[in-house]
Amino acid sequence: MLTSLLVATLTTLSATAKLTFDPMSQDPDLTSLLRFQNIESWKLTFTGESLTGKTYEIRVKRFDNGKKVVDQLHLDAGELPGTMGKVDKGELKLTLMSQAKEGQAKIEFQTPRFGNARTYEAKKTKFDYVMKNFLGAERSMSFDPSQETYFLAYLQPFEHGDGSTSYCEVAQSGQDPEKLFEKFKVPTYFLVSIKFK
Repeated sequence: MLTSLLVATLTTLSATAKLTFDPMSQDPDLTSLLRFQNIESWKLTFTGESLTGKTYEIRVKRFDNGKKVVDQLHLDAGELPGTMGKVDKGELKLTLMSQAKEGQAKIEFQTPRFGNARTYEAKKTKFDYVMKNFLGAERSMSFDPSQETYFLAYLQPFEHGDGSTSYCEVAQSGQDPEKLFEKFKVPTYFLVSIKFK
């Protein structure tokens, strides 16, 4: 019994992967230019022995007033030719770029070998969309790569009664990402998820 439990625990631990977030640039001039163009950028690094040889799916979902109205396969790396979409040596590096303007949200994932951009309808309001992870001051998170995992939200802020707003309060609330409207009444937001296969 104890041996079975130990094997199950070790199997679970070996199947756990880690995602690390880093800003795309430390250059203040480039950061200012990206901000001026309302462009968000992240460097994403997925690591874990269990990822080696696997492909992955990235989905983008849009919620309006708490209802899921878009659930789109943004990228299926398994459809890429040869080994282009497979994780090599337990590490996958992606760069994420996003931009919202004129009622459209453009989201692109880039690797050294390819890029994949799609545009989504995004309701235009008085607030900008901002890309946030769910970690606050932390830079990394552990996850089960075999399960669909939300890792980013592209959202509008929570508006307080006094007119002040907060993006971080929403993204880092610990609330189930699919139920952000229930607590914060954010009218429109996108969730980005990944699953390895």
